[in-house]
Amino acid sequence: MEDLALLLQEARVAWEMGDRRALRMRALALQGTADRLGMPQVRTVAGDVIALCSAGDEAALAAIVERLQRLGEGSLCAVWDAQVPVV
Repeated sequence: MEDLALLLQEARVAWEMGDRRALRMRALALQGTADRLGMPQVRTVAGDVIALCSAGDEAALAAIVERLQRLGEGSLCAVWDAQVPVV
């Protein structure tokens, strides 16, 4: 879960810096992490980010990066909330 949180943050920074190469690399890593964690929607949206990094459609890329952030953060919250407290 820490990997997912870190990659989401790094992807956001790459997007804000305008570094599409770094954004693409983080999205690739997010795909693998999402696979390991059983999060198919996160994997799919990360794939959309990868595809749009080279498409040249800035508006679509902006929208899908935001979708990835919302979906990833929502997934992290859901897992966190579902954890059984340690006694």
